[in-house]
Amino acid sequence: MTIYIALLQGVNIGKNKRIAMTDFKRIVTELGGTNPITIANSGNIIFSYDGSLSDEELRKSIEESVTAHVGIDIPTVVRTEAELLDVIARNPYPDAAADTKTLHVDFLLTETPDALDGIDQGADALTQSGREIYLFAPNKLSGSTYDGKTLGKRLGTHHTSRNWNTILNLRDACVKVRQT
Repeated sequence: MTIYIALLQGVNIGKNKRIAMTDFKRIVTELGGTNPITIANSGNIIFSYDGSLSDEELRKSIEESVTAHVGIDIPTVVRTEAELLDVIARNPYPDAAADTKTLHVDFLLTETPDALDGIDQGADALTQSGREIYLFAPNKLSGSTYDGKTLGKRLGTHHTSRNWNTILNLRDACVKVRQT
């Protein structure tokens, strides 16, 4: 049995892209996921799955089901627990992890080499590692020069960002799913 984390892009921020986390749990359960746990109200779910779908097929199934439920396209990124633990281990800004509001990770749908070339980072620091981009924003995100929409256009792939606190909560939820 594998533990998965599904991250929805941009839900429950405005009034149009809304999904109740109970509906998100139901969707994942209908696709064969078990023991789902949601984190916050921003489209984070952890669940176990031992079905026949590949990681990409599972991701597409979740994305299609959520999109059908909401009525507009909701890009979805999926990682396994092992991949999430690797993201945490690869953190290039370990000193920043103490203030979880200054450290963020963009989870990319697909790896995009050289995505950060030529980007003015200002006081921020961006590092790409595989399918993730780490952002250290010493002035927090509200004081950052980082522009996720502009980066998204450059990437040519869907991405969704989570702060370090959420990432640690996702890790802890993986343990709870494994124990149930």
